[in-house]
Amino acid sequence: MGIRVLDTAEAYGNALEIIGLFHAKNPDKKFNIINKISPLYSLEENTLKEHVLKQMELMN
Repeated sequence: MGIRVLDTAEAYGNALEIIGLFHAKNPDKKFNIINKISPLYSLEENTLKEHVLKQMELMN
């Protein structure tokens, strides 16, 4: 069974980069990720989409 889901947030420092490195080295052991965006960001819809896409790139 093992760990299948990781819950992370921008406030956790470089967690996304670490997850991305793990995924790169272990493509058969990828996690499902829950990532929270800081409420401190006041992002417009387009900016939010770009922000989320950048975070997704870090994890793949």
